[in-house]
Amino acid sequence: MWESEDLRYTVPNGQDPAPLMAALAREGYDAAPETVQGNRRLVIACPNGRETDRPKVRTIIEESNRTSMLDGIPLDREVVFEGERSR
Repeated sequence: MWESEDLRYTVPNGQDPAPLMAALAREGYDAAPETVQGNRRLVIACPNGRETDRPKVRTIIEESNRTSMLDGIPLDREVVFEGERSR
């Protein structure tokens, strides 16, 4: 998608990816939605490389999830990128 490395994050069912994309953009990260086998994901470009950008991207998504609402309940979902095992 981009010339840089990227991370893929599966967006929880019922969550709008737009606020996540906006939060990432505010911090300088390009993100694009994609759907694979019915799962919505964000593909996030990592200009400094996956390993370097992963902690910051994870924090941005975690903070955004805390303020996102799913049926009135804050999301406390663990942020795991494609290819990672649960932390």
